[in-house]
Amino acid sequence: MAILPSGRIIATMRTRTGHPYYSISEDNGITWRQAQPMRFMPGGEKLKHPCGPCQISCLRDGRVVFLFRNDNAPIIGDPLAYWANRDPIHITIGVEMLDLTGGLAPEEDNGGLYFSKPKEFLTGLMLEPTAVNPKRKAEYPQFIEWGNRYFVIYSSQKTDMLMKEVPAEFLDAYRMPVQVKP
Repeated sequence: MAILPSGRIIATMRTRTGHPYYSISEDNGITWRQAQPMRFMPGGEKLKHPCGPCQISCLRDGRVVFLFRNDNAPIIGDPLAYWANRDPIHITIGVEMLDLTGGLAPEEDNGGLYFSKPKEFLTGLMLEPTAVNPKRKAEYPQFIEWGNRYFVIYSSQKTDMLMKEVPAEFLDAYRMPVQVKP
């Protein structure tokens, strides 16, 4: 969950539909809108995601960070593949622009969020060839803003917790233009 620049709370959730869902509360979590698929923009394409964690956070400057898989293809022959298909993790950066969603039904308005093209962000780690499990997955990511620095903390197959610093320059490439009102 995250508090959006408008003060609304957004919760994201995994589903078995191949898409992450979200819900919005406008009254500090007392009531919530019906959950809807997350899209890249209001009325746009649905994000792709298997049944894995999909974390959302809001930076102090108002940008919204969403971590997800960007793939909903099943693993051939595995009926439970939606549990396993979690690596690599992609990032998309969004902004909240409520005044541009006028006239759209709630199931199409995407909560007023507009997201960038996704970019691969984390993937399995190659450890020493003699390691017990040399190929690991990046799972359960959490994005953290600390002072003027950014970090992602994630699990590697539920055996390790790892932390990487995200260079500010990486996120600066996702600066959104200031919204101009007519």
